[in-house]
Amino acid sequence: MIENTVKDYPFPIEQNFSIDYLQKNYWKCIYTSYEERYHYWIILPNYVKPVKLEPININSVGLINIGQYIQVENNSYIEVWVAYEHCSYEMNVMDWLLKKLYITGEKIINYKEFEDYSGKYLDVLTYKKWNGEEEIISRFKVLKDYDKVIAGANYFCIKVSCQEKNYQNLAFDIYTIANNWNLLHKTNWSIAENLVPFRYEMTETINFYVPVSWKIFILDSDVDYVKRFIFSHDENEKNIGVINAYFYANIDMTLDLVLNKSLDRLNNSEVINIDLEKLIIDKKNKNPFISNFWHAQGELEYPRDNLKACIIIYIIKTEKGWYYFESVGSKPNLENYNWEINKRCIELIINSFNNLNFKLRKSDSFSKDIKVKENSYKIYKGKKYTEQEWEKFEQEQFEHYARKNNILLEDEKPKKEGRFFLDEKEGDY
Repeated sequence: MIENTVKDYPFPIEQNFSIDYLQKNYWKCIYTSYEERYHYWIILPNYVKPVKLEPININSVGLINIGQYIQVENNSYIEVWVAYEHCSYEMNVMDWLLKKLYITGEKIINYKEFEDYSGKYLDVLTYKKWNGEEEIISRFKVLKDYDKVIAGANYFCIKVSCQEKNYQNLAFDIYTIANNWNLLHKTNWSIAENLVPFRYEMTETINFYVPVSWKIFILDSDVDYVKRFIFSHDENEKNIGVINAYFYANIDMTLDLVLNKSLDRLNNSEVINIDLEKLIIDKKNKNPFISNFWHAQGELEYPRDNLKACIIIYIIKTEKGWYYFESVGSKPNLENYNWEINKRCIELIINSFNNLNFKLRKSDSFSKDIKVKENSYKIYKGKKYTEQEWEKFEQEQFEHYARKNNILLEDEKPKKEGRFFLDEKEGDY
């Protein structure tokens, strides 16, 4: 969440320069000094030139700088940085950037948030006083791309800075630079991991995605109208996040009953620091297939162990049931990305809930309906499959999953056909 922002500086979101002006006063830089997957292009003023192009580790922030550009004439000072970090797991690149801004002490002035199938993005203006004297205004914008060499994703940001006293005159130059750059060899998959489709038949068919690094467990229930699932994220045999899900087939349930029954499992020693009476209807929900939707976030405290965790709750009501999702994991911290990873997973579940094409409401900008191209049934890593080819490939993936987890194929088939199935597929964008 972005708080304590001020809006005393211009924050252009549309181009004000003419095409003729841009052609005369800007040039296009093609960066190819590092490995191919980091190549990018960027539009710069004529008086801004590259000064450092070789990768430089910025250990204090966890970034690798792959381009520094500054003014080389007696014009107003502008400095441009392009940097990235590789991460193995999926998260919002917006949350990734917010952590970097916190580490570097940038104060947010204004921002624009946008979203597509690959998560939330940020275009943000910041203020910082260096050494207690020089005041700097910066504009950051982010990109994310799957790393086809080592998997995971590369999280990129551009930073365009000038002195605060010159910002009013340079606002459109800074906007032009920050909003005119991209990767030269961008893949068609801007997510750090492949996604696992989850499918369950109850009083209705429920489908959604989870990242492949999360394990899925179905727990036995004492009553037929309730089913419980656990989605667990482990690293080096240590759990770093869990999502509890309860599906209620009884349409006569109420919001209070769903909450109480879902939270009954907690011990008396566990304290929920969240005002559940103020569970809000989430008007920011972008999934067009969800009409009744509630959200709350707070803290789960374990006094006996002197531990505190972040708890995020989402509740969905359809015409045939109630669906409760609850993420429990690390609070935001500077030691790891566990909070960001857990937050993105539960958001991905909500965004894809009965919406495997990741459609967004028509009123939302950046809406994209993910479809495979015509004349192909599925596309996976750029390769087209007919329906028959895909079924064969899907079965091979399923058998690989069973062997990897020491599961007898005969025991697993009913789950694959009737409850949930594991395969790896991606759309074509």
